[in-house]
Order: sequence, then structure tokens, then C-alpha cells
Amino acid sequence: IAFLAAGAACPAFAAWGKSSASPRARVGLLTDTHITEDPDSCKLVGEAFRLFRREKIDTILHAGDLAGVWSPAGYREYRRLFHEVFAGCEPREIFSYGQHDGVNFSEELKSGQKWYDVKWPAFAAAMESGQSYKTVTTLGGFPLVVYPENYWENDEEDQLLRLVDETVKAHPNGPVFVLRHRPAAGTTRNSERFGCWCGDKARMAKYP
Repeated sequence: IAFLAAGAACPAFAAWGKSSASPRARVGLLTDTHITEDPDSCKLVGEAFRLFRREKIDTILHAGDLAGVWSPAGYREYRRLFHEVFAGCEPREIFSYGQHDGVNFSEELKSGQKWYDVKWPAFAAAMESGQSYKTVTTLGGFPLVVYPENYWENDEEDQLLRLVDETVKAHPNGPVFVLRHRPAAGTTRNSERFGCWCGDKARMAKYP
């Protein structure tokens, strides 16, 4: 859980913490939930939802790999829990696509189609989401770049950095947040191994 508040010491930026009585956003963050077709696999997701409800979260960010493999029954249980726990006060949801959600997806790509022509629309429909697979939206009034796990595109990192560059230039006086499935190296458990494949930390270090 994160509380996004205006930073008093640096008005152009933002501070993360519980220090503000009136935060710009109250964010619940999920990642790698790896649910399955077994409804019990959503048990911890339900506990997280209940925690988010108690903390009056207004936005849930899921950073990818919602399921271990493509899991229609698991997605239905995820949605059931969401609607049940947040009845009458559903928070906004933003998803970063992880590669596991496309594993065992049976629909074949037709000539000229990309993965995001088929896999992302199916996932978005399962999540009842109208979001694009990569997009720039807002979080607490600040830009949020949402980018998928995109192993299938050779220039994946260049695409991401172009999008971040464009967003930073368009919003020079405030922070730009980035939500994607792959963490920067050295920032989370196992990220020295998994997060350093494309040197995200070094690439992002050029930004203040």
C-alpha cells in the first residue's frame, strides 16, 4: 500500500509515505499473484482486497502475471472477489500485462497479427477492463506509463524508453511513474537475476 502525497520540500515532485492527511492517491499494489483454475488460489488476493478496502484504496495497480497460465476460471474468481469485497466502492484498476497470462492461450495468431492483437484483448475482457495494453494514464494527477512484459518485440526496451521520454518531455515539472512487470535490477527479491536482463535500472537512472 502506498499513499501518494504532495511533497512539501519539493512542490514539483511527490513524496511516498503515510505522512499526508490528504494524499493525492491511495494505491494498492499487487504483482505475480499467479492464480490458477482452482478458486482457492485467489485466497490471498481476497485478503489483499479486504486490506485495500479497510485502507480506503482508490486505485489498484497489478504489475503483471495475474495468473500462472491463462486461467479463465481463475479470472472469474478474481473478478467475483473484487466485486464482492468492493461492493458499492470499487476502486480504479490498472494492469501491466505479464507474460504468464499468455501461456497456454489457445487462440492462434493469424498472419500479420501481434500478440497484443489477440492475447491482450482476451485478458482485458476477462478483467472487465477497457485499458490499452500500453498506455499513459494518471496516478494522483501525475502521469503513469503502463507498459507490458513484451518479450516478443525485439525493440521492447527502446519502445518503452521512447514512451517514457515523450511523457517526461510533456510533463517536465513533476514525476512520471512507470508500471511494468519487470522490476529494475536490485530493487526487489530476485531482481538481480530477473530485473537486469535489459538494464532497466541503468536506463532509468538518467532521469532525476
